[in-house]
Amino acid sequence: MGFSIKKITSTLAYEPSWAIQEPTGQKLDALRKILKQEYSFLSTGCQSYAFLSKDGKYVVKFFQMKHQIPQFFDFLDKERVDRDRKKLVASLHSYRLAYEEMAEDAGLIYVHLNPSNHLKTFLHIKDFLRRRHRVDLDQMKFVVQRKAELIFSFLEKLLSQEKKESVKEAIELMLQLANRQIIKCLADEDQGVKHNYGYITDEENRLRAVHFDVGRLHKSPHTDPNHVNRINLRIQRWLEKKHSIG
Repeated sequence: MGFSIKKITSTLAYEPSWAIQEPTGQKLDALRKILKQEYSFLSTGCQSYAFLSKDGKYVVKFFQMKHQIPQFFDFLDKERVDRDRKKLVASLHSYRLAYEEMAEDAGLIYVHLNPSNHLKTFLHIKDFLRRRHRVDLDQMKFVVQRKAELIFSFLEKLLSQEKKESVKEAIELMLQLANRQIIKCLADEDQGVKHNYGYITDEENRLRAVHFDVGRLHKSPHTDPNHVNRINLRIQRWLEKKHSIG
């Protein structure tokens, strides 16, 4: 139970398919500046621990490596251990795909999936018990994303301010995002909306819809043509339940 550096430390070998074009020069300097501030525990999911930057603008997700820490009961259920490992590998592939195909639409700034020696950066984090840790990022598998506001929390805020036109514009941005994924033949096995989609304000102060939880993304020639309609239907149902707008 709980967080430890050991739980995010990987022994997986270098994987060519996870390699990216690494940032250099000003882009690397900008990344290091983002990572220079302290990060505090935000949440934990099935595949990662998330930490929020002090300025509230960025999230760093470390992939959980629990399958590499043998427990007594693992020897009794090796099939489960193998499934956990496959899920992790699939998630790493998904984030690599998202970074290459839809970085802006996922709010992704950087992915680091292989061991390296060029970052030369230690991230200072506080876990949920407020214990401080110093993390050597060259040795970790992690991603950096812009902090998004969850879709329905964002729409709720606009409605509370009686900005109905802004609500409609925000919904249209979300549907355009979903359509771009279809055009790029990107399919998501996780069809959830509430905890997977949201909104950010980009560097040019423009509102953007983002699909920030892309851990189950894959390329497919058979993307669901109803993907856009499904997201729209869930939004409309929420609006009908909460408010008289649609």
